[in-house]
Amino acid sequence: MNRLLFLIITFATMSTAMAQQREFVVYYDGARYTFDAEKVDSMKFVKQSELEFGGYKCVDLGLSVMWATHNLGTTNPTEAGEYFDWTPNIPFGDYDSYDDGWRMPTSEEFKELCEKCTWWWQPAGNERYNGVAGYEIEGANGNIIFMPAAGYYNTASGQLINANPTGYYWSSDENTTIKTKAYNLRFNGSDIVNVETMKTMLFTIRPVYAPEQPEEEEEGETNQ
Repeated sequence: MNRLLFLIITFATMSTAMAQQREFVVYYDGARYTFDAEKVDSMKFVKQSELEFGGYKCVDLGLSVMWATHNLGTTNPTEAGEYFDWTPNIPFGDYDSYDDGWRMPTSEEFKELCEKCTWWWQPAGNERYNGVAGYEIEGANGNIIFMPAAGYYNTASGQLINANPTGYYWSSDENTTIKTKAYNLRFNGSDIVNVETMKTMLFTIRPVYAPEQPEEEEEGETNQ
């Protein structure tokens, strides 16, 4: 169940012997905020679950990385985006909306997404996601993302396979024994598994945001 944030906005009238003052009183997440109505032209409330880096949106699910709100190659959470064969470094630089810190998720990060979040299957024809089948994934903090079951392209036939019943998402990890294969997350309405597949298959990618942390100076080290 999605976490709901309630914003209660009230007008409070304060009477004094000299004048009457209008205020906006906003109650948000257990705190009370007061604003002078004469100094407020407009008020805008945004979803705090969505963050933006380099013009590309992601969501904090309370995990080790932040997950993009949509697939690589689109800005719509219900669209498939582009389909890619597996390479060690997908050319994120080809997309103007990316900056440093965006990359493909690892198998361990997919495992974390599976184990620490609740997955709600949305069947084809659902109203919530414009009829697109996929999973609504809810973090322990109540924030959510949607991953569509976008199917895959068969490179031999050029056909789109299993669109709407099944999702296929590349990880950044290859099979170190069988170099022609790499790992991916595969799901449908009954199974969510991490499997290996031939690198030539064309799957979707859901980026993660994980900026590199600066190295800490060793104790006792000083700048010259």
